[in-house]
Amino acid sequence: MNIGKTELMVVNPCKTDSDSLKQFQKQKKISSIWVVTLVPTKKLLFKDNFLPLVKEFKEEVKQWQDLKINLIGRIHLFKMMWLPKFLFKFQTIPITPPKSFFKDLNSTLSSFIWSNKASRLKRKLLHYPKEEGGLNLPNLEVYHLAAQMFYVDRIINNTNEDPWIEIENNQLQKNSLLVALFFSIR
Repeated sequence: MNIGKTELMVVNPCKTDSDSLKQFQKQKKISSIWVVTLVPTKKLLFKDNFLPLVKEFKEEVKQWQDLKINLIGRIHLFKMMWLPKFLFKFQTIPITPPKSFFKDLNSTLSSFIWSNKASRLKRKLLHYPKEEGGLNLPNLEVYHLAAQMFYVDRIINNTNEDPWIEIENNQLQKNSLLVALFFSIR
């Protein structure tokens, strides 16, 4: 290990660790790993991971706004280009973004799919499957909940195949892992 280049981010500092950790450079933020920025607080977790994604989405929507694509093509473009990016963040970052986050995303998405014109259908109808008369537009709030519920299912139905659950439960000591799974950033 190259001590001079090794960086350390202390998440849960305790007095006994401080002497042994003095040799490492301490960082408040660690560089991105697969587009997830690791930071020591949950507010920074939201700010450094979700807000840049929304900013990038808005910038790209501005570039796409003038493309001659119909409504269905715009929905497909969102599903191919942006849905995987949002799903990755939802699946890897166990926080609950504020309602304003989803409201802002929906506003930007509506503006894009309707080409900056007034919407002609309620968003709820757009979310319906095609078989039910909708256009199968992804509901990002529902996608977020589904991504988070995946881990709840794994915790509740643990078959001792996931060593991370035991490690997390040991770290939490008196609290249940289910309590810590969904913490709000407010």
